Amino acid sequence: MTKICINCGAPVLGKTGEESSKLFDENLYNKTKILKLLPCEKCGTICDRYLEYEGTLILLDLALQNKAAYRHVLINENHTSTILKMSLLTLIVEGYCRWATFQTGGQFFEQEFQFYTNVGEALTSLVVYLLVSVFIILNTSLVRTSVTRLVLGLLLAYCTRFLKLAALLWVTADTTFLWSFVDFFFLITSINVAQVLTDQHRLGCGIAMSMAHIAMQINDRSSFVLESSPVPCL
Repeated sequence: MTKICINCGAPVLGKTGEESSKLFDENLYNKTKILKLLPCEKCGTICDRYLEYEGTLILLDLALQNKAAYRHVLINENHTSTILKMSLLTLIVEGYCRWATFQTGGQFFEQEFQFYTNVGEALTSLVVYLLVSVFIILNTSLVRTSVTRLVLGLLLAYCTRFLKLAALLWVTADTTFLWSFVDFFFLITSINVAQVLTDQHRLGCGIAMSMAHIAMQINDRSSFVLESSPVPCL
């Protein structure tokens, strides 16, 4: 897969002027085992400085919404397994937060069933978010990589909802804004992912992802209404 410069997004070119699948001088590395990162022909900077960074620093830059970090993780490197595992963990955490917030008591097996139901609701919300996001993006802009990478990027944005666990642990009557903060952080991350992986400008990405998040919120609200409404016995 063709690599890109994380600073300007231009394709990385080799010595022959062709698009390169490596971010370093492969011939020099094979001869001397010295890793020399390639410069970008367009902006003149090192194409991907994150090759020399520790994972913790990359994660910090992702949290700070650094687009260069998102280009490194989603385009230049393959972190599919890690993102999928983290998405599954986030899904369980979100289901647990729903269960802990709205549980009504009862026997153990009833609470267990409720937990599984809440995880299913979280999964439904995730599917709605992915479907609406992909549908809007594919119909309004050009995806720079592939639909698979786009879905992977959206899952990476979804992983920010893992912070709901921290909000659940620390929320009080005076800190209920933590729930809104997590949702806002999720939205901002989604917009950055869409910007990195498409040719759409920031406003367009903001509108597209806002619509996806509204659809997700509507699904969550409808699930809550159905769950809280008593079913009359015949």
